[in-house]
Amino acid sequence: MTRNGYFLRLAFSIVIDIFDFTLGRIPIFGTATDGVGTAVMYAMWGPIGLLNILEVIDVTDQIDLIGGARITIDKKRGIEFVPDQTAALLADPTATLPVTSPIKYRRTQANYLVGLNYRPTQHILTYAKYATGYISGGRLATITFKNETAKSWEAGIKADLFDRRFRSNLSVFSVKYKNSQYTTSGQLTGIPSAFFYSQAVVSQGDAKAKGFEWENTLVPIDGLTLTGNLGYTDLKFDQSTVFPGLLLQAGAPGYQEFQRPKWTGSLAAQYETGEIALGGHLLLRADANYQSKTYTSFLPLTPERLDATTTGTIWIVNGRIALADIDLAGSKAQLAVWGRNLTNNRSLSFGSAIAFIHPTSYERARTYGIDLSFEF
Repeated sequence: MTRNGYFLRLAFSIVIDIFDFTLGRIPIFGTATDGVGTAVMYAMWGPIGLLNILEVIDVTDQIDLIGGARITIDKKRGIEFVPDQTAALLADPTATLPVTSPIKYRRTQANYLVGLNYRPTQHILTYAKYATGYISGGRLATITFKNETAKSWEAGIKADLFDRRFRSNLSVFSVKYKNSQYTTSGQLTGIPSAFFYSQAVVSQGDAKAKGFEWENTLVPIDGLTLTGNLGYTDLKFDQSTVFPGLLLQAGAPGYQEFQRPKWTGSLAAQYETGEIALGGHLLLRADANYQSKTYTSFLPLTPERLDATTTGTIWIVNGRIALADIDLAGSKAQLAVWGRNLTNNRSLSFGSAIAFIHPTSYERARTYGIDLSFEF
């Protein structure tokens, strides 16, 4: 067995023992004994097993196999008080007690991750992984809501090129959500027992998301750093699984994703000088953040309401100039002048439609400031 084969075998043994819940029994040289873990390892380490194939082609310096598992036992108990509801005591009709509702929830959830990393060169890493995850369920406003679960694929490449002056990370992903949780008011759930509650959690529905993320950093000359990032996410709900109360409110064309832009991005440039005065140096930075148009309400919308509740394409440009690492009275000081939203973009950032009321908010106006900070 090669040295690489030995450590790969050790890693597999640990992962498989975790799945077999027998951590600590790691038969690195072992034969098949009791338990699923060792039986699986025997198949993998045998004459026709995977490890032997990898040892033959001897690529274990470039390949990492990753795995893990977790089991969570979730128990919740308690009571919740029904708002503005009381009940008279039989012994004394003039006395009242608040009306309560019991909270009981129990669920066991298993999650796991498997992945493969491959390094074709010292400065390039490719990877692929599959993982599951969840958000705990529970009970609120007399409504029991299920665990929100996700099953995701992700693959990508990470590269450090040109003597590490250029770094680029690209990943693509696909996620399936089940029982996506949503917080709303008890009245909007359509469930009579939840009517008096100001807050309730329901299973919003199942959804699928796909997209990519691309991050880049370039240092063309010493002191200058340029960054550019781009992201895309496309999420769609399965209308047949949407909570009936939400589906009824949404109307045609059905329940839509909201507060979730398809495209996001950012650009930045930062230049750092050498020492210029009092031991300090200049930092000059400009950045811009972008998002595509975004629906901010799932409620049924007329053309007029659609305009009132949909953000346009938004660019927010910021700048900062700082004199950093100033030697001052035995400490390091920094003096900075900054500006946010330099183009004074006043686009809609949030809007909603409630009957004839349209609460909205907008991007914060152009803002300037001066900061003085010390490090002791």
